[in-house]
Amino acid sequence: MEDLLNLAKDRRTRARIGDEIAKSGRGVPLPAIGDVARRLGLGQDPGAPEVTFGEAWAAWLSGNKRLRASARRRLEGIAAHWLLPVLEDVPLERLNGSHCIAVFDRIDAINAEIAAQRAAGKKEIQVKDDVRQRPQVIGVASQHRVFAALRTVLNFEVKVTHRLIFNPVYVVRLEPEETPEAERWSATEAARFLAASASDPLGLMFRMAVLRGSRRGELCGFRWTDSDLDAGYLSVDRPLLQLGGQIVEGKPKTKKSARKVWLDAETLRLLREHRQEQHATRLRAGDAWQDNDLVFCRGDGSPWPPDYVYRRFRALAKPQASR
Repeated sequence: MEDLLNLAKDRRTRARIGDEIAKSGRGVPLPAIGDVARRLGLGQDPGAPEVTFGEAWAAWLSGNKRLRASARRRLEGIAAHWLLPVLEDVPLERLNGSHCIAVFDRIDAINAEIAAQRAAGKKEIQVKDDVRQRPQVIGVASQHRVFAALRTVLNFEVKVTHRLIFNPVYVVRLEPEETPEAERWSATEAARFLAASASDPLGLMFRMAVLRGSRRGELCGFRWTDSDLDAGYLSVDRPLLQLGGQIVEGKPKTKKSARKVWLDAETLRLLREHRQEQHATRLRAGDAWQDNDLVFCRGDGSPWPPDYVYRRFRALAKPQASR
């Protein structure tokens, strides 16, 4: 008891420690000297309730209102699959490098088990410690995403809440992430793809992707009211995202992503024809038409799913690239 009181450097802190000592009684142990000393060193109330990593993660994610819906979903998956199975019940103030290493040791163990079952010729792979629905090897790039998520939340605890003195994740050393050089089409290959996809229902959308580099969410989210064909552009303002099978309206990834996409004369001509055809389709659909103001939409005005657009593009591109 005296050792606890000796941790105080002023009357106010001594009184707070005394309050915690007074709370202890039959069956209730005294506060641990190490815990009280650590909290005082961080400028915290010595009687502050113990917070687990799981509680800290949930509070950080909930309070991060600037996150895009896609980023939030990705972080939720990282936590559910890799962070919380190891760290959820670990007291945050006691979290150390060994805990962080354990996250990646578990990943290595799961990867090794999946590889062993594949080598044994098992068709249905099951790994006891893997909480994912479909076990598959998590590569170096994905491990770096796990590391980045853990680093970010622990940096927050160091710099904002001050519940940690330093970030223990830096004891982890991953293999370097090597991004393969992107394959690029030649002008001949691009022209061949445009010719092959011109008659596809998504052909004009794919033309925008090839000639202007528009992303699938941007393509699906182009609106007529945000664009001006007379001036010569479509605007990236409200891209569409596909999250868990649901199509939601998002925001451009960066300030530079919110931009005008300037078009060549032939694409503008095709867009004007496309708009006239869309007006005719709308009249035929009548009350069944969903008025979303989309430049590219399905026959009832509903949006194209971005994932479908990506798969369709890959399906049409594959035979062209293999020539």
